[in-house]
Amino acid sequence: MSLGIKGDMKGYWTYGDLVDLEYFLGTDRESLQADLHRRDRQIYLNLAEEDQQAARGPLLQHWLRQRRSQVFPEGKSPGQAIAEAFRTFCLILMVCGVVIGLTSGLTFFTYSGSTPVNVINFLFLFVFSQLLMLFFLVIGAGLRLAGVNLLPAPVTRIYGTAAAWSLSRSKKLHRYLPEGSSAGITQLEGLLKKQREIYGSVFYWPLFGLSQRAMVCFNLGLLAATCFRILTSDIAFGWQSTIQFSTEFIARSVRILALPWSWFIPGHQGYPSAAQIEGSRIILKDGIYHLQTQDLVSWWPFLVLCVLFYGVLVRLLLVVVGKVGQGLALQNLKTDRPVIVQLVNRLKTPRMKSQAVTSENNGAVNFRPEHGSQGIAPELNTSTSAVTLLLSTDISENYDPAVLEQHLRASGFSISGRQIYHQDPGANRTLFEGLLADSSNDNVGIMLVMESWMPPINETLQLIKDIRLSGGRQVPIFVGLVGQGSDRHSIFQPAPVERKIWRQKLDGLADPYLSLHDIGVENRDAS
Repeated sequence: MSLGIKGDMKGYWTYGDLVDLEYFLGTDRESLQADLHRRDRQIYLNLAEEDQQAARGPLLQHWLRQRRSQVFPEGKSPGQAIAEAFRTFCLILMVCGVVIGLTSGLTFFTYSGSTPVNVINFLFLFVFSQLLMLFFLVIGAGLRLAGVNLLPAPVTRIYGTAAAWSLSRSKKLHRYLPEGSSAGITQLEGLLKKQREIYGSVFYWPLFGLSQRAMVCFNLGLLAATCFRILTSDIAFGWQSTIQFSTEFIARSVRILALPWSWFIPGHQGYPSAAQIEGSRIILKDGIYHLQTQDLVSWWPFLVLCVLFYGVLVRLLLVVVGKVGQGLALQNLKTDRPVIVQLVNRLKTPRMKSQAVTSENNGAVNFRPEHGSQGIAPELNTSTSAVTLLLSTDISENYDPAVLEQHLRASGFSISGRQIYHQDPGANRTLFEGLLADSSNDNVGIMLVMESWMPPINETLQLIKDIRLSGGRQVPIFVGLVGQGSDRHSIFQPAPVERKIWRQKLDGLADPYLSLHDIGVENRDAS
């Protein structure tokens, strides 16, 4: 869990970093945008000049380290605590693997002296079953390394289904949600789905590596028990089955299984010959007294080598594959989510204070840097967070788009265009498809402007779904809120309760590339 990979970043991303990042982003969800901008801008100004010029990934890491030192100056952060707990869990699981392997081996090789150990049972229980699991595991891991998730991890799918079922039926959980409403459950389920979509492939690899390490320990325990029984007991090995396998078939299967080591272990020292296989065949009515000892003991090197190669060495190779998968997943972390874009904008954009100017300018709003802010005017802002304004006909008539654009530039957005949509969904479909096709090509997001005091009804949510369906899964969509009292000259921030209602509804959509944004930063009561 402590793995870090160098990509285009100065430092290393670790799984603990990802947990802390989501933790801090989660704690910021209910904070005022102006307060977040003030805090994050100060973090940025405290950085060295070369760090300020860093790319988005390293800049995000600098912010994370600063927040971690501010909130947890002495104690452990959630990411550090979870990473430590994961390491402890790994150790416990590996110890359990050794114990289970030892117990399985000692139990299987309990030999009374009258009936030989059936090697077919051993192969099916401890070799063929693992080979079958490895077959599907290698295919799934290979597809994930290639970026194709056609074979989802069964354990992850089962866990997700069970978690969703438990959430929807947990009476205890309802007591901790606002007013015990089902909206809280929907919001929580949406948040879990969002995290699974964002980090599903990233957090697959620690579980993959953990399972392989546990299986390595299981096979080491099994190997130790097998060797112990062979050294301390006079064990006879034979083979029998109700299905009348021919000696030739068994010999051919044994040679195939022994291919990995037959090239460096000469003769039949690594596996029994066809004559020895025939000589160790058990026929129930004949008993074992006519069988030769050299045939009955010829199997044990083959069984030991099967466990060593297919149970230990192959699993160790998959541990390495898991490390590579972790590295690629961490190296290719996406930092273009709307919530990350907003954070980087707060870091890089100088804080501006809105100010109404004289009547000859028709009461227009001007922006000036706050006292002590070192920065450029919003008109000269070089932020690359470009968005296209999407306005309904009513909003375009009630608000001055130029004022909206001024507020957005003050929070780090550049406006690449403006589109008006109508109430007719059929008329909007062509508009959305053309608009979002351009956006996806030019890395431009969408800013859907809404009035915060108008709660998001089903038609509004469907509008957002239509935009997402037309534009693809990863086009950033921002829902920009204007608060009560806003007019053609002034834009105020939404009330906390209004923002909370919107957030709950949007979280239920489980869209990781959808985020709220307060267009206004001034409080109406303070103006």
